[in-house]
Amino acid sequence: MKSIDIPHIERLPGVHAEKHPDGIDIIGATYRLRFGGDRYVALTDAAGEDWTALSACSNLHTAEVADATLQLQTAQVETADDGTVTVRQAVDSTAWETKQRVWTCHDDVVQMYEEVTTSEPRRLTDITLLGGDYTAPNASGFFPSKADFAAVFNPQPDILERRLTPAYESTLITTNGMWVAGRAREFNVPTPWCFGLTKAAATNNEQVAPGVYLMAGVAAPIDEQNFTEVKYDPRGDGWALGIYYEGHTTVTDNFRTPSVLLHFADDPYEGLADYVSYGRRFGLIEQSPIPTLADWHAKSMFCGWGEQIEQARLSGTPRTRVSAADLANQAFYDHALEQLESHGVWPHTIMIDDKWQSQYGLNVPDTDKWPDMAGWIRDQHELGRRVLLWMRMWSPDGLPPELCVQNAAGVPVSSDPSNPDFLALLDTQVTHMLSPDGLDADGLKVDFLAQTPTGPTLHAHGSAWGATLLHTYLKRIHTTATAIKPDALIISHSPSPSFADVGTMSRFNDINDKRPVIPQMLHRLHVAEAALPHHLYDTDNWPMPNRKTWRDYIGVQRLLGVPALYYATHVAGEPLEPRDYAALRELGFTRDTSS
Repeated sequence: MKSIDIPHIERLPGVHAEKHPDGIDIIGATYRLRFGGDRYVALTDAAGEDWTALSACSNLHTAEVADATLQLQTAQVETADDGTVTVRQAVDSTAWETKQRVWTCHDDVVQMYEEVTTSEPRRLTDITLLGGDYTAPNASGFFPSKADFAAVFNPQPDILERRLTPAYESTLITTNGMWVAGRAREFNVPTPWCFGLTKAAATNNEQVAPGVYLMAGVAAPIDEQNFTEVKYDPRGDGWALGIYYEGHTTVTDNFRTPSVLLHFADDPYEGLADYVSYGRRFGLIEQSPIPTLADWHAKSMFCGWGEQIEQARLSGTPRTRVSAADLANQAFYDHALEQLESHGVWPHTIMIDDKWQSQYGLNVPDTDKWPDMAGWIRDQHELGRRVLLWMRMWSPDGLPPELCVQNAAGVPVSSDPSNPDFLALLDTQVTHMLSPDGLDADGLKVDFLAQTPTGPTLHAHGSAWGATLLHTYLKRIHTTATAIKPDALIISHSPSPSFADVGTMSRFNDINDKRPVIPQMLHRLHVAEAALPHHLYDTDNWPMPNRKTWRDYIGVQRLLGVPALYYATHVAGEPLEPRDYAALRELGFTRDTSS
């Protein structure tokens, strides 16, 4: 690299720098960045329209000391032989011995990250980029970036199903969620860590608004994603990006933050695909492996959970009825399949759902429910079917406390894949479930990913946390399973490019029956296509608010991905009719000679 003394305009392939009275402009094919003498970097599009003024302040807070900017040094501009322009700016910090912000400007995308050093161990709690605390005479406080846009697109679905939120509302992408107020983001975890900023007004419907989007994504290799969530953090008419490590990452010498990727796109789904492409180009996202697909992977699937819910509801009054989990037994599944077959409906793959296990954390059959699960699976094989076993991640049920993430009182809160002893036990479990010497199942439906442990007071055996810890868990399941059966079908609901190597099929996951069904599932499809273009997609089928909505959905399932059926006799309390079974046969639930 060489430093630039800019007394004139220097033209470079795709991107160049121009001097202006107060600083330097970096001009790419689709954007202009203006570096001046203040705390902001103005970003406009190629037409000169303002989108944001990016704050030059940041916070890398630690458990030992809070971070604030004391002074911004003069930015240095460099060019490289590959046609990029890099701007480096040293920062005087309260928490770090050295701190440097780096902007690498390509023709169509800007990459920004920060580097810090320390001689004292620091436990990283949270990072704020494009906004932070500044303490200087007459200029102290938190300085966010300026929002010259109206709304924010978040790829991670939540219970509200809003594709856009107003720019003054916070929104986040997380590895942890459940059906409680403010946390209902458990459907897909994680999605790409990328937001779309648009000048279109936010609406409460299920559609994205047309128009240009400024994509603002966070990218890092999976072994550096030790964070639990990324947050779009508004501050009035300002904004920043927050990344949460919760004190589980210790910096002993140097640290580089995840990169922020900024680029324009014609729609947010195209922008997600571009984010993935740029991340791979810069070595921030691993190259996507092509999953090994077998012909049977794409054939119709029956999962018993929806029918378990229906039959539990029909079993009595709320006080006397059995639980849906009680019905995860051999007699129930035999009866459900008999009901389907009596109408000519033939699923090619059967998913035995929650709760066939004696204990969630051990994954061995409850012999009261399944006196001979291996024999039952063998019988299905002889009929030409495949069988998947449902597997609940993170449950400490039945595990020794030392194999679990524990809270401050020493109570196990989840299994701990950072512990080699837990991983060894997991290997044993997966081997038993899939091996011909064990249950001989054909794959696993891995669920409850969103119970990834989170919190600064939790204690794990190792240093992996957040998305890295979730990936460690899923990767071990997939590696062990495919070593036993190369065509093992592993289904999870993590449509992230960093999770391309942990499964064969990405599941849309449970339907949000409080909102229109088809638009939300189309959204999940578009996100999965951007993140995992080579995978199959499990379209799911449960829950449904009524039979009509279910009918509408099965009419489009084949267009979305692999048909999945969760019902055998009733949907939302309404009985299936001959026309419904006929529609299922048309959808591919029929026996053929190749099965």
